[in-house]
Amino acid sequence: MRPSPPVFAAVAALLAACAAPDHHLEYGEVRSEILDKGMGFSVLRAPAVKGVDPSELPVVYLLHGMGDDHRSLDRFGLSSRLQGAMEAGRIPLAHFAMPDGERGFYINWYDGSRRYEDYILEEVLPAAEALLGAHPARDRRVIMGVSMGGGGALQIGMRHPELFVAAGSFSGLLLDEEDAKRLISTSGMRFFVDLKRVFSDGSDQAFFDAHNIYKIAELRGAALDQRIFLAAGTREDPEFLHTTGKFHDHLARLGIDHVFTAYDGGHGWRAWAPVIEEALPYLVGRGNR
Repeated sequence: MRPSPPVFAAVAALLAACAAPDHHLEYGEVRSEILDKGMGFSVLRAPAVKGVDPSELPVVYLLHGMGDDHRSLDRFGLSSRLQGAMEAGRIPLAHFAMPDGERGFYINWYDGSRRYEDYILEEVLPAAEALLGAHPARDRRVIMGVSMGGGGALQIGMRHPELFVAAGSFSGLLLDEEDAKRLISTSGMRFFVDLKRVFSDGSDQAFFDAHNIYKIAELRGAALDQRIFLAAGTREDPEFLHTTGKFHDHLARLGIDHVFTAYDGGHGWRAWAPVIEEALPYLVGRGNR
């Protein structure tokens, strides 16, 4: 991997972007016992279609990047675009849910102070699905994310294949052990979060292995039985394409079926929107119309 400054630049890109707000989401709050505070989340309902039971539709959990929050789909126009794509039949009917993940990388922190993975699985899933009135079985539940959320979606999805039929990463920093240790040692990252609190200082091998998507893929192998979608842009910081391409190669060596695309675009919701639209028929499937 390249020296640490490009990695820091890549993470700094997570804070980019600004757009006119949209107004399609419903907002809720989880009074999280796990995090000991109120945490916002949003849902986007699929449009009503005659003969389709909305309670039986898939639910897609979309994890935001660093610097964003659960309002991002409205803020950057994705809620309107997704509604329009479903109405036009370009993507399958599905409900969407976006929890606030703060800057926590969507894992249970090494120092024990934050348990974001437990919060997602134990509190967000039931709260979002109750608000939607949805009852998705494993084969109708998808998790995907952008940037920080891309890595988080693969972490959670691949660690819990009994809950998610598919997982997708858009511009995630998909790090092997060496890359992760290099990122942790990047002094500039302390501006965002102390990664030693999140991932340890690299000395706890058991913790590293449990949260290393390379190791998770090796452990589950081709029996993973999930749909995996990986994407990164040719015009964003090269670390995103570099690490995503490296993980794609790893999955290919293991014989794990997946889709990988290097899209022509940068790092932000405007670039991700068409790629998300491209990925959803694969991740969700089209058996709901």
